[in-house]
Amino acid sequence: MSPITEQDSEQNERIKELETKIKTLEEEVDKYQDKEHQALNQRIRSIEKQVWGAGAVVAAVVTGYGLYQNILPEPIVYAREDHNHLKTLNELEPVKLAKENRRYIQDVVIPSYGIGTNWKNQYHDEWVKKGGFKN
Repeated sequence: MSPITEQDSEQNERIKELETKIKTLEEEVDKYQDKEHQALNQRIRSIEKQVWGAGAVVAAVVTGYGLYQNILPEPIVYAREDHNHLKTLNELEPVKLAKENRRYIQDVVIPSYGIGTNWKNQYHDEWVKKGGFKN
């Protein structure tokens, strides 16, 4: 054999060895990546389960609180400016309350838009002097 042919055959053998090593290493890397990927997916699933569980607990607490509020409602209390007379909304008839609210909005709230953001103004004071919710 000529020296060039020997060198070619040596290089071919070396190339085959290197290709085999590369394939082996690629397979090992793929196995390692698969294991790491599976471990990461398991951790993500675990966290998702915890988040879903926490969401379910929050939903149950909010639902329970809402049911409790509907079962044992406490009257909503409002006060006139003099704070001596308190009434509960449960004592007022709904129709009367709606009329009073409309009247208050027309006489106090709507005119107040032109004055500023402070609710205590001349319109509110006039409303209280006229008797407020008594009329």
